[in-house]
Amino acid sequence: MSLNISLLTAITGLNVTRTAIDVATQNVANANTEGYSRKIINLESQNIVGQGAGVRISSITRQVDEFLLRDLRIQTAAFSASEVQKQFFDSMQDLFGTLDSNSSLTTQISDLASAIEALAITPEGIAQHLDVVNAAVNMAQRFNGMSDDIQKLRLEAETEIAAAVEDVNLQLASIADLNLRISKLVGSGQSSTELEDQRDLALSRLSNYLDISYYYRGNREVVVSLGAGDALVDRLELPLSFTPSSSVSAANNTFGAITLNSVDITDRIRSGRIRGLIDLRDTSLPQMQAELDTLATKLRFQLDKIHNQGVGLPPSNALTGSRMFAGTDPFSGTGIVRISVLDSNGDFVDDNAGSAAVVDLDLAGLPVPANVTDVVDAINAAFDPAVATASLNSNGQLVIRATNATYGVAIHENTSAIAVGDETAGFSHFFGLNDLFTTGANYDSYSTAQQPSSTTPLGLTGDLVFDGYDTVGAAPFTQAVAYVPGDTLESIATKINADPTLSGAGVNITARVIREGGFYRLQVTDANGDNFFLSDGGGGTLVSSLGINRDRTGESAELSVRSNIVSNPARLSRGTLSLAGAPVIGDTGVAIGDNTAAQLLANKFSEKLSFAPSGGLPSLGNTLPEYATAILSLNATKADNVAASLEYRGNLVDQLSFQATSVSGVNIDEEMARMVLIQNSYNATARMITTISEMLDLLVDMVR
Repeated sequence: MSLNISLLTAITGLNVTRTAIDVATQNVANANTEGYSRKIINLESQNIVGQGAGVRISSITRQVDEFLLRDLRIQTAAFSASEVQKQFFDSMQDLFGTLDSNSSLTTQISDLASAIEALAITPEGIAQHLDVVNAAVNMAQRFNGMSDDIQKLRLEAETEIAAAVEDVNLQLASIADLNLRISKLVGSGQSSTELEDQRDLALSRLSNYLDISYYYRGNREVVVSLGAGDALVDRLELPLSFTPSSSVSAANNTFGAITLNSVDITDRIRSGRIRGLIDLRDTSLPQMQAELDTLATKLRFQLDKIHNQGVGLPPSNALTGSRMFAGTDPFSGTGIVRISVLDSNGDFVDDNAGSAAVVDLDLAGLPVPANVTDVVDAINAAFDPAVATASLNSNGQLVIRATNATYGVAIHENTSAIAVGDETAGFSHFFGLNDLFTTGANYDSYSTAQQPSSTTPLGLTGDLVFDGYDTVGAAPFTQAVAYVPGDTLESIATKINADPTLSGAGVNITARVIREGGFYRLQVTDANGDNFFLSDGGGGTLVSSLGINRDRTGESAELSVRSNIVSNPARLSRGTLSLAGAPVIGDTGVAIGDNTAAQLLANKFSEKLSFAPSGGLPSLGNTLPEYATAILSLNATKADNVAASLEYRGNLVDQLSFQATSVSGVNIDEEMARMVLIQNSYNATARMITTISEMLDLLVDMVR
């Protein structure tokens, strides 16, 4: 070997050690840089014509464990989903309060029960009337506030989904750009380690939002897909599209899809922060809304049913219905309702014919088919107009008024019964003449109870019968939609929408299946806002089997105490109109100390009621306060489960992150020790060059 070759060999060693120093310095400088991985110089011997000619750098690589990184990104997605759910459940806990909180729904309902119980003990007490109204208003406002909070959280989730999709697209664009730059460097034989670190960081950020899978091509390009297989980056990025809703309500359970190449991938996202937000928006929060609506509906229906059976003292001069009707709306009822006019002391007054002003109206005696105008006419025919009149006001509300301004109207439901879906209401309750709570809902929309599937055959046979009024044809209609055992919620909705009578402009009844927190309901609505009624026919039991009733979606948001009761608490029902036969003028219609209605209201709070499955709650037999407690308990349990899941996944992510960092992270002590070795190597190589230089000088001198 010549001295020249020896010198070249030594110089290669010097060059390698110089690069090694650069790499070590870079490692130390980036020890705390996010996403940086330790770089390693890989060496190989250099040969010239088969002879050793020093050393060269074969490559500079990153020290990473790809398998650990894959596992870490999978668990990061799951952790992020639990993390965002924990944030929202903590918010719900703060908003709704604990079970023993004075502001909790259970406490509010119990406070109302206590106030009504006090009224039953002292029915003539002014303070007791005021306490009931205040407690009822506070409770209704609590329902309203909780419903509003739920929808605000849903809107917040919707907004965060939009922001997450935007950041996902930024990461996808970054990965695609880095792919191009990396492939160019690899193709030209240059190191791409720094760019690969940046790309790894983008992949890790992406895994916060989505469950991803990926693989590398030979040129170190990475191909990224959803866990379900949909490509996200394949040389070019494939951005997601999402248009968020600007507002959210309990009735809105349909949101814009997250799309990829115009294909809906919302349900194909299986993990990550976006999945957690979707589950909150579409499942967890709607379930709580459904539970709240179920409680509000049951409470309103049960208390209004009793309140309509009672009378305040002095009785109201006029009873005005809380629901709106057209005179042509169908009416079908059975039984007898007692309507009377009383003086301020609760005694029967003269009917202008020498008898007590009392009418026992037989609903079966109305024309067949009957409508609301027939009801108004029957009442007017039964009373002298100088005593009492009935009419529909400009809002379509039934009004029964005592002509003498000092008198009042009292009603006893007696045996009256009007079927509304799967429920039965008395005459006053049907029109809402003496409601305690109102929601503003009419009879223009119905829905089934929750069903586990929209595509599973129901196994029922019969007819779903519609009764209403065709505003274009100017005639009442009765239309039956037949169903068979193989029909599902979806197919029944299709049959209703395809029926020419129901889809006509004068009827315009439509059906759809709505998703409610992982369950489904068949919703049937008159798009014109006209009242119609549903019943079973053809031997079928669809209405009763599926629990079809007036649609209660969002009822908790609309629950309020009737305004005229708020302004005059004396209108609270506390007694009951006498059903004594053939009363005479001056007989007691409602005694001053009568507490029958108030006591029935108080008893309702301790009565076990049947609650159909709703939200995340199964079918229950609870009192009203118990069901409120069940809602809060379920939410607390879910919050605890999410917290436990977050802790488990957090520990797993920490463990994997520690292991990955142990491999790819920079250990400054190790790097400094390596620097000593490099320095020694550098010194030795430099000494070799000096020695060879001296030998060359000596050789030159000898030649001279």
